[in-house]
Amino acid sequence: MSAHAINSVYPLRQKEIVSEVKLRLGDQVRVTTHTLLCVRRAYSIDEKACFSYKPPFGSRLYSRKFADWIAAQHRKDPKFFDNAVAQYKQQHEGTIGAKPVGAASAAR
Repeated sequence: MSAHAINSVYPLRQKEIVSEVKLRLGDQVRVTTHTLLCVRRAYSIDEKACFSYKPPFGSRLYSRKFADWIAAQHRKDPKFFDNAVAQYKQQHEGTIGAKPVGAASAAR
């Protein structure tokens, strides 16, 4: 895929996808870059080529379809973001600051 094609399919960077979602849902919904991360991980978005693309050099890029999908999910389920954050936390529970298995015995 050419650079021009990539930019036309995936025109949005992280802060821009957050802004696009806010435009679609209005100010009553709080969407942050962390919320976006939780949605990405909870729903395996990085593996869905219609929603995002990671160039070899640079930050992940997003399609407007992704913003549409997020807004549609929230309209169907107002707890969509809360559920994504909870699922992300559950997936990563105990991993932040945790020592790798065997780290204590290796230090001896």
